[in-house]
Amino acid sequence: MTSRAPLVLFRFLFLLAVFYSSDCTLKCYHCEFPLPNCTTVINCAPNLDSCLTSTSGPRVYRRCWRLQDCNFEFISERLQENSLKYECCQKNLCNGDNKNDGTTLSGLTMLLVAPVLTATGHLYV
Repeated sequence: MTSRAPLVLFRFLFLLAVFYSSDCTLKCYHCEFPLPNCTTVINCAPNLDSCLTSTSGPRVYRRCWRLQDCNFEFISERLQENSLKYECCQKNLCNGDNKNDGTTLSGLTMLLVAPVLTATGHLYV
């Protein structure tokens, strides 16, 4: 008889990877007022597929945004700013001060789970 432990472990890790990667909503920094230091994180609505960082003088706007609307005319009209710099990105928390915040948990999970799945596969050979 063979042990069922590797099969159970494989199924558990597979389900864990599926649940982590099924978190499809984008997370962005979002503050109601234009503050340089924004630490509030929200899950974006499904129709908001990017994170916006917009700077106008000392005011820094961070929020969920539609990539389709990531252009100067739309942003300046919406934020009521005549002069601004902006950037839209599509990774979790990519609109923070630290650009390394964009690494997603599901990406890290897959990097950690892949070697375990490979090792588990070798048990059956």
